[in-house]
Amino acid sequence: MKKIIYITLILLMGSKVNAQQINSSGNLKWTTANNELFMEWSDKTGDENTQWVIQASENGKEYNAIGYVWGADPKEKGSYKFKQKLDKISQNVQYVRVWKMLNENLVLAAEAKTFSK
Repeated sequence: MKKIIYITLILLMGSKVNAQQINSSGNLKWTTANNELFMEWSDKTGDENTQWVIQASENGKEYNAIGYVWGADPKEKGSYKFKQKLDKISQNVQYVRVWKMLNENLVLAAEAKTFSK
């Protein structure tokens, strides 16, 4: 039930929310292949219940959610992965970032990277 509430809140207000920039994740990497965006990052403080919001921006100031990750990769503790079709992402996107959801009241912008398809 909490996940539904999180998603609803993010969809209703998350697109224009500014967050504190904290580099708690490391090594955010992205690649594109076969019309898909692949993102991978690590977080030593995360666990199998850590929740992430993947966001994209055209100007680096206003971000919109493009996906969610609900927990670490079961094969690699502290490692997180995300995949999205490129045709579902605006052609004008210049930046991508991941937000770590600490609880229902606190979200941290973990890392942002420039992006081009």
